[in-house]
Formats: sequence, C-alpha cells, structure tokens
Amino acid sequence: MSERPGTNLLLAAVGALAGAALAKELGRSPEERSWHGRILGLPYDFRPPTVERLRRSYWDPSSDALLTPHAFGIGYSVNLARVARPARAVWARLADAEPDLGRGWDPDRDPDDLGRP
Repeated sequence: MSERPGTNLLLAAVGALAGAALAKELGRSPEERSWHGRILGLPYDFRPPTVERLRRSYWDPSSDALLTPHAFGIGYSVNLARVARPARAVWARLADAEPDLGRGWDPDRDPDDLGRP
C-alpha cells in the first residue's frame, strides 16, 4: 500500500495506458508495427531510445513547444530549450540594467561596494 493517496491509482492508470499501447502495437501485423504513436491522445514510444531522440526530447531549440514526446515511454518531457528562452531574455535585460552582472564575481572587489557612485 502506498503512503500517498492516489499513487496506486496513478500507477494503475499509467500501467493501463502502457498495456493499451502495447496491445495496439501487438494487434498489428509485424510489418505494420511502428512501436510509437498515440493512445488516448498521449504519445508513446517503445523503440530503443537514441541519443538524438533523447536530446530532442529535452533540448530542442528549433521547437516552440514546451512539452515534447518522451524519447521512450508514455507521455511528455519538458523542452528545456523553450524554458531557457525567457530566462535568457530576463538575464539579458538584467545585464543591460546592471553592467557588472555579466562580469561575474571579482575576488578583489570590496563586498560593500555595490559599484555605484
């Protein structure tokens, strides 16, 4: 028994989705099996993951999508390149507003000197 309520239900739902996706693939002739597709709107991919699919799953700067299909399994991954875009824009604005921000830490600088006249 799980300590958190709903964990067993979530695991059962994920297991049911995986079983349904596998049944969908096994219901096809061997020549028609692709081992990737969608089940109830969720993407699944049971092909052995490649480095390129793993990378694209978590870091795809060419995509505007926040969520990308997993390289292996059922569901989505977060496209960290998409998350980084606004962070880079904020960092650039902060660096423009505070020129010392982009220089990093200076061990010779007086910690009480904020660099303002």
